[in-house]
Amino acid sequence: MIHRSEVQLETLLDTNDPNDYPNLAAEFTAISLGHMDRIKKELDMKRKPGTIRRPQGEYSGKYWNEIKNFCIKIIETDGKLEMRFQGRESGAFELAHYENDTFTWWMPYDEIARRGRYIGDYAALYYLIKFSSSAGGGIDTLGWAWNLNLPDEIATFSAEGK
Repeated sequence: MIHRSEVQLETLLDTNDPNDYPNLAAEFTAISLGHMDRIKKELDMKRKPGTIRRPQGEYSGKYWNEIKNFCIKIIETDGKLEMRFQGRESGAFELAHYENDTFTWWMPYDEIARRGRYIGDYAALYYLIKFSSSAGGGIDTLGWAWNLNLPDEIATFSAEGK
């Protein structure tokens, strides 16, 4: 972010090599616009095609983070799986099968912008939701790498009532 004070300071100090803010803004815009395409390519490269998922209904439920202050609700709607942050319809995202018990909620840049989501430097793992089962075989946890600062750390969300 360009701060007015930086421009004023450069002017005041008569900097020999001032920053080219319009060029920096153009570079950043180009990088940002291509970010989701790069994520899609990475997801496609790492995906194991031909894997089988469970029946959709087995993934449905409400999953809570460790301290129980954030939930992800998974529902089946119109024959598709949908993820809802905090169970809210306004926080709903369609899940597409990725591989095995893993789904993706990746979407193109324009869709993210339309929905007002932050388009940051999230890693590809951020767009994957991985379901796991215990020894009994039923889905009882969901894994999601939600933290931008810890992109490889997958947080576990436990199914309510399981």
